[in-house]
Amino acid sequence: MTRMLLASLLATFVAGCGFIKVSGLPSVSSSSGEPSESSAGSAEAAGPKSTDEELLELYQSIDYTCCTQTRASGLGFFQKAGVDQTGLFKRGNVDPEWIPGWSNDLSTIELMNALAQAAVNRTWQKQCFADYEDYRKGWADIEGKHRPRLETLRKQGNFYEQSAGLSALLVDVAKEAEQKGLKLPGGHPMNSVGLPYEIITALFQVYRDGGHEYALADFVKPVGDQVETFSRFGRPWSEDKTFDRDAFCAYAEVSGTHRTPKLPDIGGWEPGRDAPARWPVAAQRHAEVDKKLRSLQPQSAAALAIQGWNVPRLEMGTLDREPKAPKLFYTGPYTLTAIQRAGDKVVVVGEQRKTEPFNYDCRSTGVIESYDINNNPVYGRNCKVGSKTSIRISEVTFADLPASIPLAKGDEVTFYGDLSREEKDKTVKQTPSEVVTSRSHAFEGKHLVQVKREGKVVHSF
Repeated sequence: MTRMLLASLLATFVAGCGFIKVSGLPSVSSSSGEPSESSAGSAEAAGPKSTDEELLELYQSIDYTCCTQTRASGLGFFQKAGVDQTGLFKRGNVDPEWIPGWSNDLSTIELMNALAQAAVNRTWQKQCFADYEDYRKGWADIEGKHRPRLETLRKQGNFYEQSAGLSALLVDVAKEAEQKGLKLPGGHPMNSVGLPYEIITALFQVYRDGGHEYALADFVKPVGDQVETFSRFGRPWSEDKTFDRDAFCAYAEVSGTHRTPKLPDIGGWEPGRDAPARWPVAAQRHAEVDKKLRSLQPQSAAALAIQGWNVPRLEMGTLDREPKAPKLFYTGPYTLTAIQRAGDKVVVVGEQRKTEPFNYDCRSTGVIESYDINNNPVYGRNCKVGSKTSIRISEVTFADLPASIPLAKGDEVTFYGDLSREEKDKTVKQTPSEVVTSRSHAFEGKHLVQVKREGKVVHSF
C-alpha cells in the first residue's frame, strides 16, 4: 500500500502547488520589516508627516479586513468617513514610512488610494508576521511529536518495513497538519518545507541505499508532479528565521496564509516601483528571498532526483538490457503455488497462464465470402476451435521481504529480479484441440513491486 499512501499524502501537502513569482514589489523595507536605508531617505521626499487629525484618524481606522471579500477604493473610505479630499497632498503624509511615494505628481484619487493601501499593507504585514509565528509553532509541535519516529525509521534494516513506515509517517504528519489548520494555499512554496520534505527525501534515500533505485520511477509516477514541486521548493527550515518569515509573507501576499486571505488591492497598481504605498515585503527583499530559494534548489533537486533505468519486461520477449543491471527484468503477475524458507531466504514458485483460441480441422463451405486484392474468390470455412495455453513458471529467491504481511499461496506477485536461468519451451500436452507449453525461469528477487490477495492490492512498493 506504500505507493497509494504516497499519492494521497503528497496530494494533501502540495495539491495545486505552483510557483508564484511576484516581481516588482517596492524596495522600501528590510528583512525585519523596518525601513531600510533606501527608504530612510525617502521619508523627506514623501513629504512631512501630516498633523491633520481627521486624516490621521481615517488612516488608523482602515485595516486589511476592510476588503478581503470585495474590492475597495480610497474614495469610498473618504466618503464613508465624511472626510474632505480637498488639497489632500498639502495636508501632509499620514505615514511617510508606509507611503514613500506620496507626491504632488499623484492625482487626488491616487493619493486616496495610496493612503488606504498603506493602511491595508501595514496591518496585513502585522497579521502575516503573527501568522508565521503561529505556523512555526504548530509545525514545531508536530515535529516534536513525530521526529523521533523518523529517526527510528532511518535505522530500520528491512527495506519494505522502512519504506512503508516512512510513507505511513507522512500520512500521519499530513493528517495532523490538516487538523491543526497548517496547510498553506496551493501555490505557496513553503508547503514543501520542513518535516514533510525530510521524510520524503529519507524515503528516496531508502530506495537508493537499499539498491532499489530502478523501481523509484514507477513508485512515484502517480504523483510525479507533486514530487517535482518538492524537488524545486523542498528544504528544511532555515536557521535564519527572518528569512523563512519573509518567504512566508512574500508569497502570502498573492496566495494568503493558512488563516489570513491574500493582500487586498486598493489602487489597482502592479505592486512595483510605481506604487506609492510600501508593500509588506519589498521588492528588494523579495528578490533576495527568490535568489536564496533558487540557490537551495540544486540540493532538493539532487535529493529527489530519479535516475533513468531501462529495465525490460520479461513478458515482452528478448529486449535490450539495462547496462547498469544487465540481468534485471520486470515481470509478473505470478500466482504463487509454493513457498518455502531456505535459511534466511524465501523461495517462491509462481506461474502465469495465458490461453488463446486457435482454429483447426477447417473445411471449405464452398460459399464465396469475399475477394482478395487480385479479385480471387475467398471461400468460407467451418473450423473447430481449440485452445493453446502458455505457462510461465518462475522460481524466485528473495533475501528481503516485508515482514508485516508474509506471502501466501494464491497471492499474485509482481517483482524485479535478476534472471539466473531460462529454459526453452516444453510441450506439456498436444492434441488436435489442445496445446499446452511451459517455460521455466529462475530469478534472484530484487524488489517486490506488488502483492495482490483475493484480487485486492495489499502491498505496493
